[in-house]
Amino acid sequence: VARQFSDPVVRTGVPGLDAILLGGLTPAHLYLVEGTPGSGKTTLAPQFLLEGFRSGERCLYITLSETSRELVAAARTHGWSLDGLTILDIVPLEADPDRQQGIVHPSEVDLDHTVSLMLEKIKELNPDRLAVFSYAHVPWMKPAQKILEREAALPSPATKLEMLKLTIETLTARG
Repeated sequence: VARQFSDPVVRTGVPGLDAILLGGLTPAHLYLVEGTPGSGKTTLAPQFLLEGFRSGERCLYITLSETSRELVAAARTHGWSLDGLTILDIVPLEADPDRQQGIVHPSEVDLDHTVSLMLEKIKELNPDRLAVFSYAHVPWMKPAQKILEREAALPSPATKLEMLKLTIETLTARG
């Protein structure tokens, strides 16, 4: 089905992507962005949220991997300021080598607690735009991740998919 030019769209903040998408994304939908390391996933989320902020929208960035400090520093390298965005920092212990005491098995991570924290903030802020960013294990790009002795200590792709499904179901059920 071709998009009509009169259909409402949500601009992504990336002009080339918006052109490919015939103006932007369809509003009120969930989108999963995946790709290889270096393909631009990490920079898309702040661009999407900053575009909304410039339009007067409430924006929430939930990070499950990098700290707010890391996000702000990364944005600065692009010449962006994340001032005005609300950032909820839920970095699991296993994703933050600076806080690790040892290897935490994914079964010990309290998924329900994480989802509850997310939902509380979403309910409190009622954002127009929401980006949730997850952990990517890329020790060749982030040497600090080499502290993880075995990838078995990380959530498997199937576990991460279950987390995504639970989040989508919960957010959809709560409107």
